[in-house]
Amino acid sequence: MAVQPRMAAVLDSAVVDGDVRVAATLRALGNHLSLDLMAVDASGGSVNVVDRLGDGFASVTSPLMDLADEHRAASYVPGAGSWFVGVFTLSVGGGLEVETDFDSAPLTGSYPVARRADCVRELEMFPRSEANIPDWLSEGVVSGA
Repeated sequence: MAVQPRMAAVLDSAVVDGDVRVAATLRALGNHLSLDLMAVDASGGSVNVVDRLGDGFASVTSPLMDLADEHRAASYVPGAGSWFVGVFTLSVGGGLEVETDFDSAPLTGSYPVARRADCVRELEMFPRSEANIPDWLSEGVVSGA
């Protein structure tokens, strides 16, 4: 998938001396997309990369969000949809590992309830057969916030 080398390059730009890996966790539903970006050092300690980048965070987060949209579109499987949660981990001196989840709700503390508009938009963007619509998504279409 052509988007993965570009994702790796953006993640690599967030690496500083001492990091052993950088991971972007993206959660998507319809037009809503959120990002957690963490770095881990050799001792296992982690740091929020957005905090570390300060005012320069947009140089990393904006391209990651755009690439996540591209990756979701490229990952679409007719009838099965696309992923809701994607974890992209770059190991320093290694490659990019990608884990995606087509079923789990992409909810977080900042987005605790699936909004109806986002659920409907999700199914417009990435249609799913009835058998592949998770319960939480069906409920969101019917009674979401």
